[in-house]
Amino acid sequence: MIQLEQRMELPSSVLDLLPLFQSERANKKRQATRVEQERLQLQARHRYLWLRGMVEYSFAGLLLLFLAPVIFILGMAIRLTSSGPAIYSQVRVGAHGRRFAIYKLRTMSYNCEAKSGPVWAAKNDPRVTWLGAILRKTHLDELPQLWNVLRGEMSLIGPRPERPEFVTKLETEIPEYGKRLAIRPGITGLAQISQAPDTTIHCVRRKTKYDLFYIQKMNWRMDLQILVATGLKALGLNRYRICAEKPEKIKIG
Repeated sequence: MIQLEQRMELPSSVLDLLPLFQSERANKKRQATRVEQERLQLQARHRYLWLRGMVEYSFAGLLLLFLAPVIFILGMAIRLTSSGPAIYSQVRVGAHGRRFAIYKLRTMSYNCEAKSGPVWAAKNDPRVTWLGAILRKTHLDELPQLWNVLRGEMSLIGPRPERPEFVTKLETEIPEYGKRLAIRPGITGLAQISQAPDTTIHCVRRKTKYDLFYIQKMNWRMDLQILVATGLKALGLNRYRICAEKPEKIKIG
């Protein structure tokens, strides 16, 4: 009888463990749900990028055809006002670390980094020509990059591609910086229209938050807003708000 009573007491100890088992089971279920949601989001993002790539390829081709006379006139103006080629190429780091040659209208004096080496542009940079300052302010110097879009190296919208000389250092200073390379870089983007050009590590860290926010939340509405905001910024109107959420809240190293 005593042994039977001891056996009868076993279920009570098991019952005490049930909340722990239920909690562990609930945690596993939540984790599985989160993994499934991330998988679905990743699939949706890949589908959207594929569809967007088809649309922007056609759109970039039409834009390049339409704006070719503008690029030609600006190129002639550059040649007449300063020595050196009108369009120059520079190596940048694209999606998944692949390097490519980016094309831009020249805004600085020719071969200005021969002595200094690769350096970021500074505010009131003396290397920038008077015409180059106008092109930079209106972002017209980026027009030749439509060719990069047609070559599949860039998108219309995405993180700004950086030079390989800087990427290695930035990946060390900002651990999440490499996540920007998950998609193709863009001619314009959320960070570009929301923040000033990079001049310090602090600037890059702040813009990286915007890039990561865009990669997480990208959709056709946001892309359309960014394109509209880019056009307005080129006209000197910089108060167009893209999203209610604040990318600055993203925590990075």
